[in-house]
Amino acid sequence: MSNIFNIPASVVFLDSLAEGLLTRFEDVGKVTIFLPSKRAIAELREAFVRANGGKSMLLPKMQALGDVDEEEFLLKGFPDIE
Repeated sequence: MSNIFNIPASVVFLDSLAEGLLTRFEDVGKVTIFLPSKRAIAELREAFVRANGGKSMLLPKMQALGDVDEEEFLLKGFPDIE
């Protein structure tokens, strides 16, 4: 399975991303997704709810890149980021 995926410009990005992740990963709770802002995180959470039919689920870890703290990366196990 390739690690690079394409989302066509003709579809809703976050809905397609949520559906694709739910399809490709057995446990999305173990996935980390980096997004550009906290707003994008909130919108992706809503997309996961829609994609999962409103049923409860464990969401992936979502981190806003605009809010990154280098020390936080080192503490959470991302030592290669400098």
